[in-house]
Parts: sequence; C-alpha cells; structure tokens
Amino acid sequence: MDRFNKKILNAEEFKKMDEEYQNAVKKVIVSHVANELKGALVFDEPAIRLAPTPRYKWLVSRNTMQEFGHHILFLRLAQDINAAWDENKTLTLFDYKMKEWVEFGVIKAFGDVAELVELDDLIDSSYVPLANVAKETYPEEKFHVGLGKEILTDLIGEDKNNKEIINKNLRKYFHLHYSFWPCKIKEQ
Repeated sequence: MDRFNKKILNAEEFKKMDEEYQNAVKKVIVSHVANELKGALVFDEPAIRLAPTPRYKWLVSRNTMQEFGHHILFLRLAQDINAAWDENKTLTLFDYKMKEWVEFGVIKAFGDVAELVELDDLIDSSYVPLANVAKETYPEEKFHVGLGKEILTDLIGEDKNNKEIINKNLRKYFHLHYSFWPCKIKEQ
C-alpha cells in the first residue's frame, strides 16, 4: 500500500511520514487556513452591511461565522502538524474588495463551488483528521453556495436587468481569479 492510500490516523503518525507526503498535506491545510480567514474578512463581513433585509443579514452572519469556524478547524490541523501559515498567501480572488450586494451572491454561488469540489476530494484524504474536517465543513459550504444562488435568483426576480449585472460580475471575478490563463476574457 503506498503512502497516499494508507490511512494516517493522527498527527503522530503524520510526523512519521516522508517529507513529500507531509509537504503535500501541509500545503492543502495552510491554504485553507489562510483562505477561510481572508474570505470571511474580505467578502462575508462586508456583506452583512450590504445585505438588503434582516433575513439576509441573519443568513450572511451565519455564513460568516461558519467561515471563521472553518478557519479555526483548519488552523487546529495546521498546529497539530506544525505547519506554518501566512495570512498574506491567499487566492487572488481576495485581492478585490467587495462593494455591492450582487458581488456576494456571485462569490457564494460560483466561488464556493470550487470549495465544494476540493472538499469532495479531501473527504477521501489519507490523512484522516483532514478528511474529518472536510466532512464537517462540506454541508456548511453547500449552504453557502445555496445562499449565493438564492441571492442571485432574488436579484433577477426583482429586475431582469440584474441578469447582465450578475454576468458582468461573473466575468470580472472569473477574469481576476483566472488571470493566469493565456487568453483574455472580453468585456461586452
């Protein structure tokens, strides 16, 4: 059985693994530590202020607390295996400061889908503590995506012109996040 198929049950077993395995797991964990915190600060906290109704303020507050909770869960994993993290090494998506409510809907509906895809893979991680955190956070990330879809659906229901505003924000965030691609996305 190779090292990526063997189940590593705890930090003590992890520390006995080879350097390549340890570095791979640490990279995944510290990425989550930094990005969960940055996302909560850059998008989620400002969205509470931008939310148009008390119900949305409540839902966004729930979302925000869950993101901070995810940061804490991944931080504990990092601490258990002595993985240093840098809060400035985050996805380029967080370089943009959110200014409008529609942006939060776009980030949640589409940006958090990437998190679901990654968590889906991590649930099968050979490092069991990481797999457990992935299982724990998955339903909450699914809620975040659903919240984003609800926001966008409501915005389109209010005014069909909001569809183009949503598409504009999708292009903006998609281009920002994937600016390393060789092709450029044209603004219409």
